[in-house]
Amino acid sequence: MRTHFRFYFFFWLMGLALLSVKALPAMGASITFDFTGDVTLVEDPLGVFNGKVSVGDPFVGEYTFDSTAVDISPLPTVGDYFFTSPPNGIRVSVGGLTFQTDPTDVQFFMEMVNNHTGPVIDAYGVQSFKNVTQSLCPPVVDNIAWGLQDTTLTALSSEALLLTPPNLSAFQQNLFNISNNFQPSYLIRGIVRTISERGPGSTCNPCAAWDSHGEFVRCVVADVNARMSQDRPRGDRIIDVAGRSDIGKPGFIPPECQ
Repeated sequence: MRTHFRFYFFFWLMGLALLSVKALPAMGASITFDFTGDVTLVEDPLGVFNGKVSVGDPFVGEYTFDSTAVDISPLPTVGDYFFTSPPNGIRVSVGGLTFQTDPTDVQFFMEMVNNHTGPVIDAYGVQSFKNVTQSLCPPVVDNIAWGLQDTTLTALSSEALLLTPPNLSAFQQNLFNISNNFQPSYLIRGIVRTISERGPGSTCNPCAAWDSHGEFVRCVVADVNARMSQDRPRGDRIIDVAGRSDIGKPGFIPPECQ
């Protein structure tokens, strides 16, 4: 039986029409966070993944947002930030499949909850409502979301947009979701294990013009060594996935980059 997963975004609980919000295009400096994690649950009753995604598989991703976004929530304990233009959005790769915000129809949302009651939590969330994937047939992905919750009320100090990566150890709940709620329905659930802000030149973007496959793999190895020294088994799995990919090989263009 399919398990339904819910993020407690207060934007929804207030009954506001998210898609009717008229948000301004990004105007400030963009910030990108890179993250890694591993899969804890796979529900694929129709076999759209063709066995490519399994529990324990690593996933890697990134999300970008405008640092000057304006809070559109009326609640003093909730900060809601809605983005409608690229490069804002999220992208995640797992098992050779890539899912991302639709760059032609960006509907990307971030929420900060500080000392809220009913339930009493601090929370951090990101969600993309309009997404694309060229990795599946049919190429449908309804929802990409990540939520953190803290019941000790110490994880966040305000509802302001957090411009640094959240401290994962400060939250007791950490759930990442990729799902399609319509046919063909599927769910990938995971836990984000590492997150860091991307600095200039630190990206291993699979869509970049790599001189060779080896150059891309060396970038991934350097990134893993820099960010995952405390978790070598997971880092080694990420390097293995990069090594088995075709990124950087002559004539190869990842589907999500076409």
